[in-house]
Amino acid sequence: LFILLQMVLNHAGFPLRGEFESWKAGLAKLAEQPNVACKIGGLGAYDGGFDLEETRQHVAACIEIFGVERCMFSSNLPVDIVDFKLGKPELRWSMYHTAAKDAGHTQAQVTALFHDNTVRIYKL
Repeated sequence: LFILLQMVLNHAGFPLRGEFESWKAGLAKLAEQPNVACKIGGLGAYDGGFDLEETRQHVAACIEIFGVERCMFSSNLPVDIVDFKLGKPELRWSMYHTAAKDAGHTQAQVTALFHDNTVRIYKL
C-alpha cells in the first residue's frame, strides 16, 4: 500500500534481552518490504544498554536481514546521556563501530552504515 514511501524502523525495533529470536523474526518479516530501512541505535535502551557481545549479535542480525544498503547507525542523543548505564554514549557508538568492523565489512561499507546510507535514505 505504501510501497513508494520510504520508511525507517527506529532503534532497530527496540530489541529486548531474552527476545532475540522473536525480534529477529519480526525484523525478517519487515525487511520483506523493500522500502523499509533499519536505523540501528539505542540498542538495549530499556535494559540499561547492551554490552559489546549483545551489540555485535544485534548489529549483525540487522545487517544480515536488511543488508548494508538498508541499514544506518544513529546516536540516540540526548537520551543516551541518561539511559546508557554502561558508560558514556561514546562507548555505545564505539561498540557499533567495532561490531560493524568485526563483522568483516569493508571500510566503504562501514562508511555507508555510518554516513552514506543516511544521506541517501533521508535525501540530505
